[in-house]
Parts: sequence; C-alpha cells; structure tokens
Amino acid sequence: MLFGWYDGWNNSFNKGYEQFSVGPGVSVLGILLFITAMLYVPMAQARQAVTGNWRCFYQFRLIWTLVRRRWLACFGLATLYSFCSVPIMILSSVVMFLPNINPKLADLTPAETIQFLNRYFFWSALFVFPAFVALRLVAARIYGSTLLKAIQTGAITQDALVESEWRALHRLNLIQVEPPRLRHPVWRIVTWAGTRAGRGTFGFLTGLVWFFFLAQLYIAQFFNYRGATVWLNQTLVQLPWFHHLLATIGNPWGDFFVAAAVVFVAWRLKRFVIRLKAFRQH
Repeated sequence: MLFGWYDGWNNSFNKGYEQFSVGPGVSVLGILLFITAMLYVPMAQARQAVTGNWRCFYQFRLIWTLVRRRWLACFGLATLYSFCSVPIMILSSVVMFLPNINPKLADLTPAETIQFLNRYFFWSALFVFPAFVALRLVAARIYGSTLLKAIQTGAITQDALVESEWRALHRLNLIQVEPPRLRHPVWRIVTWAGTRAGRGTFGFLTGLVWFFFLAQLYIAQFFNYRGATVWLNQTLVQLPWFHHLLATIGNPWGDFFVAAAVVFVAWRLKRFVIRLKAFRQH
C-alpha cells in the first residue's frame, strides 16, 4: 500500500499516463493482502499473548481452525476495530485544520508547535491506548472460548496446548472431550450446508469490514499525510503509536524506534520472569 500510494501520486504529478495502472494495481494488491492477513492476525496475536511464545503466532493450522469455528465472533471483532478506528481517523485528520479553527496557532514557532502537538497527541492517547487494550481483551475472550470449545469437542487435541494452557484447563477440570451428538442424516446435511453458507457469508462480511477499516487510513492520509510510518504501523493492530510530527519540524522515526525498543525490552523481561518462575518451580 505504501508503494502504491507513492507511485500513484508520483505518476499523477509527472503525468505518466502510460503507467497509470501501476499505482492502483499495487494498492489493490496491498489491500487484498492486508485483508487476508487481518482474518488471521487478531486470533494469532491473542494466542501469542496467552502462550507468551512468539512462535505460536505462526501456528497457521491451529489458528485458522479457531477462526473458521468463530466467523461470527471474528466479524464482530473486525467491526469493533473499524468503529474504534473512526475517532483515530478524526483525531489524525483534524490536526491539519487546527490553524483554521484557532488562527493563533499559525503564529507559533517550530519549538512551540512541537510542544503543542506533543500535548495534542498525549491527550489523544487517552482514547487510543484504552481502545488498543480493549480490542486485545475482546480478542483474548474470543480465543479462550473458541479454544476451550474446540478442545471439548475434539476438534483440537490436547497436544496443541502449551503447558500453561494445559495446566489452567486441567486445574479447572475443563479438559473433557464431549463427543458430538448423533443426528438424523437429513438434519446433518442441513446443518452442514448452513455452516458452510454461514462461514462463507461471514467470511466475506469480515473481509468487507476490514476494507472499511483500511479505507479510513486512506482518507486520513489524504487530508493529512503523516509519512511512511502510518503505512508501516497500524495504530490499533501493531504498536499503539499515535505521535505524528511533520518531518519539517521533527523526525518521527527516532521516537518510533525508541517506542519499538521499549516494547521489545519489556517483552524480553517478561520472558525472563516466566523462565525464572519455571526454574524455581522445578
């Protein structure tokens, strides 16, 4: 999407009509890849967070099995992402019009402008960060309930659980396989057809909602372009980074990499504490 955006605008400014289709084509490809990834990523993030192991993010067969069993819940989660993204789109776009709202802002020096924007994005974080956490909590509940049901129905074996998950479920006496009840063949055919149709319908609707989520990014970038960091990092999906300064008054990459480094160090410390607790138990 980043390359499609730049190529589209460069082609428009340079009047390269022979290459008109390159920018839109790359953008469409990026949008399709993003939608495909987002059908998988929220559930994968939840599993990684629960297990504390980044390798679990790439357990494609297990995670896709969970997604297929809860298309309706995944559709609801995608809708929640899209709704939470609307205020972020407004907050990021309105910055461009603040001098029109308050003409005194046009007279600020670069240092005063940075100070003002720092305050603006700080107060904006009062919505951005709680929304980020709330989406993770909802995804975690969907993951936990889906995994439990899949274990109890035998769709997923106990071998797919990590040790911490197995211990928690075993302590609560929830690992009990309940074989599916036998139904009349006619009802089984109707249920199978309805399930396949339902999965297809909600799969399509979920992809459509993710398209609306991404369209908000294009709208916000059109009104107030904030650089490549916005394309490379989705605030509600990846790092909850919402501090976009103009390159002319401040380099955003330095702060962005510092934030990424802090997240990485916190993650490694968490892994260290988990290993230390496991070592003491043995």
